[in-house]
Amino acid sequence: MIEIPRTPPGLKKGFLIGLAAGAAVFLVVLATLSVIGPSRREKPRPDLPSLDSREPGSLSLYDFALPDGIETFLAPEPSRFRGPRTSWSPEEVEKFWVDPREAATGYLSEKNRKKLDEIFRGVP
Repeated sequence: MIEIPRTPPGLKKGFLIGLAAGAAVFLVVLATLSVIGPSRREKPRPDLPSLDSREPGSLSLYDFALPDGIETFLAPEPSRFRGPRTSWSPEEVEKFWVDPREAATGYLSEKNRKKLDEIFRGVP
């Protein structure tokens, strides 16, 4: 019985694997280009108007059929809950004031606590 060698004489196994991988990459690239390539070369369909054929101009809100009062909906006037004041009373300030030092301390302590928990989780 005649023995058929697994690799042709003079060629190494690694070379054949590299050759097969290169051929596979080439086929994948070729298949991708054959799928993507024709769609880029297609001409625009003649039944659709191109953007260049339209006359330049601008549309305004009045070019559309919209119900009455839509202008106030699209651009509402600001409504005030109280009249503007030049100064606030201490009671009003106290109601809404947040001390930035306390806010930053709380935020940083929470963030540091999370980091420490994360660090200690990795300690055996």
